[in-house]
Amino acid sequence: MKRFHKYQGAGNDFIVFNSMNDEGGLPNWLTPQKVQYLCRRKYGIGGDGVILLTGSEKAEVGMRLFNADGSEAELSGNGLRCLALFVRELGLCFENPFTVETGGGVNRVEIAVDDRVKVWMPKPKFQPEDIPILDSDECVDRKKEFGGDNFTITALSVGNPHCVIFNDFNIDDARKWGWEIEKSEYFPRRTNVEFARVLEQDRIRVVVWERGVGITDACGSGACAAVIAGIRTGRLEFDRPVTVEQVGGNVLVTVSGDYRAIILEGEAEKVFEGEVDLQG
Repeated sequence: MKRFHKYQGAGNDFIVFNSMNDEGGLPNWLTPQKVQYLCRRKYGIGGDGVILLTGSEKAEVGMRLFNADGSEAELSGNGLRCLALFVRELGLCFENPFTVETGGGVNRVEIAVDDRVKVWMPKPKFQPEDIPILDSDECVDRKKEFGGDNFTITALSVGNPHCVIFNDFNIDDARKWGWEIEKSEYFPRRTNVEFARVLEQDRIRVVVWERGVGITDACGSGACAAVIAGIRTGRLEFDRPVTVEQVGGNVLVTVSGDYRAIILEGEAEKVFEGEVDLQG
């Protein structure tokens, strides 16, 4: 039996395990099939992913993240916010802020009042090899065809790959095109897809098709990617906090000039905890 803790941030929910004592690599009790079982709603605990709290040689703690389909992802902004509260619950870090090593680098997190958590996300990258995309140049507001339909996209990495599309989209559009874009050969490691609409200079609405998951109520890195893409394409401005509306709730994203700092802020909470049999 393994003890688990369920957390959510803006409806983006994760099953969290303390794996601090596991010796490197993937614990033998967690396989891609077990991740799928745990995340499957109505049959398992249910979640958008599984998070392992691990040790780290580069930061105070480490995080490994697995999507609902069992694949491993680099990082999650909302997942980091949830992990921060889990670390506090375990009493492992008494400094605030503290650092977390992820597959996307080392991230600073800070627990503010009322369980609002700030995450300093990685500096964005637009070069093809850093995302990666199969292209010879940056892809910023460029026309691309996916599944027979044309889109104007901006591709970037904030520690994980993103494809941002600005238009008057809704959740049905995201369901229709999300998988087609995620699995495109243009993105060798697949991609998260953000369908975004600018409402005001300090407010946007985003529907996220998350890589390895599908439609999610929220995505922290996706919210950051959408704001960054909005700034890069002239739709939004540096140093102006932007409220990002998503199905599960709002988060606040602030991008400092020249991308010096990308700060994601929002509430997170523990939902419940329990034990699950992973021997079968």
